[in-house]
Amino acid sequence: MADPHRLEGFFRRVVAARLPILAAYAVLVPLAAWLATRIPSEAGIGRLVVPSDPDYVATRAFQKVFPEGQMLILLFEADDPWRPELLAELEGVARALRAIPGVVPYTALDVYRRARPGFRADAAGAEAYRAFATGTDLFRRQGLVGDRFQGMAVSLGVQGPQQRDALLSAVDRALEQARRGVASRVRKVGAPYVVSWIEHESSRASLRVTLVSRLTMRASGHALLNSSKAAPQT
Repeated sequence: MADPHRLEGFFRRVVAARLPILAAYAVLVPLAAWLATRIPSEAGIGRLVVPSDPDYVATRAFQKVFPEGQMLILLFEADDPWRPELLAELEGVARALRAIPGVVPYTALDVYRRARPGFRADAAGAEAYRAFATGTDLFRRQGLVGDRFQGMAVSLGVQGPQQRDALLSAVDRALEQARRGVASRVRKVGAPYVVSWIEHESSRASLRVTLVSRLTMRASGHALLNSSKAAPQT
């Protein structure tokens, strides 16, 4: 069993040094919270495998030939996703997104346009496109067409979280400006949005933890001061 006199001496020293301890706590806790918000969230192969690994080398060689960016999907929902008006809205949004450096949108309609360069977003053109897009399950499996939506895949050429967030904001602005109100709703799906949300929420949580820590520190300081005043003098 520990000597009570030693414990009493230890706590007396803690009370005597309460101001330096609180000062160090006040400096280190916010610093630790700030450092926690700077921890990157990376799931790339470069963070998981050593560069000398044969699979790593092969993957990098493949990516040089076929670059891969972060992907998201925009789903333009409507009761009739084959309406000419909705297809025109889809094309308008695609043009707006192509004007953003680093953003590459593509749809099943883009594939159809390559096969039918004279496509027009009218009743006849919409019906021909529908027959083309539903003639195979390829576009449905890719999330580019559905019973109640037209999908748009968007590739983001990003190098880090800040550039990713900047491109996501640019995509949101372009989408808002180019929409015509034909689609009842546009759903945004994809890892870039999810990871960005997680990072922002983690940063906000760290700030809340910092605030709680400061309040706890002040309460502890008051408790230590009150305990030192109430302690009997020897």
